[in-house]
Amino acid sequence: MELVNLTYRYINRFINSDDLLKELNKISNTKKYSAIVKTTSTDLYNKIKKIKETIPNEMDDVLKYRLANISRILNMLEELNPTDEKTKEFTEKEIKNLKKEQKLVKDGGKLYEKIISTLCNNTYIKQKFENMTTIYHATYLYAQSSTSNARKI
Repeated sequence: MELVNLTYRYINRFINSDDLLKELNKISNTKKYSAIVKTTSTDLYNKIKKIKETIPNEMDDVLKYRLANISRILNMLEELNPTDEKTKEFTEKEIKNLKKEQKLVKDGGKLYEKIISTLCNNTYIKQKFENMTTIYHATYLYAQSSTSNARKI
């Protein structure tokens, strides 16, 4: 399920290709995974690394929209002048988090599309995903979205 989890996280742009490669490498070198998972993750690692070396990262419409939204929210927060300490701390924390999020490098364009295609067309990942029931899909997706470390903007 770890490879399905990584696919979900990449598709939803919670991680970029650098993070994806690190996670695939970790899986390949961890004893707790089965031989098929290790082989699959090694194969995916090699394919995605080759994709990254040949296809440049581009700013697509989704990334432009994300950055525009972050800037818009930052401007609104920076214009606030909260009087109570609790609201002021919250606002400062959000501004700090948004500025950090703004600096994150996300994959876009053909690089993003090619990596998604590689992940989604992988036989092992497709098999695992297809074996999930509808209820399990919903539960899994809910759990992933509620426990993600990434900020959803």
